[in-house]
Amino acid sequence: MVGEVRDNPVKQALSRGGRARGAMGIPGEFGHRDYLAAVNRIVAACAAHAKAPAIFAIDALWAREYAAKGFRLMAYGVDQLLLQDALGRGLDLLRDAFHEAEVDKGSPG
Repeated sequence: MVGEVRDNPVKQALSRGGRARGAMGIPGEFGHRDYLAAVNRIVAACAAHAKAPAIFAIDALWAREYAAKGFRLMAYGVDQLLLQDALGRGLDLLRDAFHEAEVDKGSPG
């Protein structure tokens, strides 16, 4: 991956991804020391070659964590997670509306 940064004058960013962890034999292990060391090498290689390290942040925690590591190009969200979050907020709004209507009915007018 690091050679990919150095050897490609057209590529302006390098994204770390799930395939990298799979190739390392640690799929899904975001906290694994080998994965974190690779992330640090990517950030250093990008800095050395004036490239932007990139990430697909699935939530605000990832965005903050990887911004702190030096990632400067981010895509946000996974469709189903964004929809799930929006639906959850909508259902909360409806629950609150029904609760308020019930409270208003019980209070003297």
